[in-house]
Amino acid sequence: MERHSIIEGDDFEYKIVACVDEHGQRPAEDALDAMVRGEWGEDPEVAGTDLPNDEQIRAVNRLIAGMTFYAEHGYTAGLGPGRTVSINKLRYGLWEFKEGNKRIAYFDTQGDGVCNPKSWQRELGYFENDPGSKDDVAPLLDFELRLSHAFGKPPLQRKTPEQDMQTARKLMEEDLAHDRTA
Repeated sequence: MERHSIIEGDDFEYKIVACVDEHGQRPAEDALDAMVRGEWGEDPEVAGTDLPNDEQIRAVNRLIAGMTFYAEHGYTAGLGPGRTVSINKLRYGLWEFKEGNKRIAYFDTQGDGVCNPKSWQRELGYFENDPGSKDDVAPLLDFELRLSHAFGKPPLQRKTPEQDMQTARKLMEEDLAHDRTA
């Protein structure tokens, strides 16, 4: 199964690719393409406005820059005080990149059809001697990060909507199944 590379580099910590569903579609890649054009209709920050939307284009550029920094360095803390992109741990081995209310769920794998859920480094006890460290938030993931899908988180909602959790989990399973049958 051919996966399209979204972000990669020779000396990068991670390679970011679009996962592939059971029908051969790449939902995250399609959403990013729509955002780059300012035409992603699921964006709660542009609801009720005309598309294309220039702010959506600026926001996806920040999102891609943050994902690129993360792929290159393995953490987000170095983006500086004006950074807008961060990561969250979800469930089932899933994580998310976030910029404003835009989210892209992802998971990590070695390409063997398995995703072994990971933890934050602090949860693993790596920074017990330096509890004030700001660089301890990055999880230790497998090399390949696969983007499942993008979604807009409703304003003022703290948790990831369950429907989006289930969509991400289903896409992860469909994508990993391609590895197991290769």
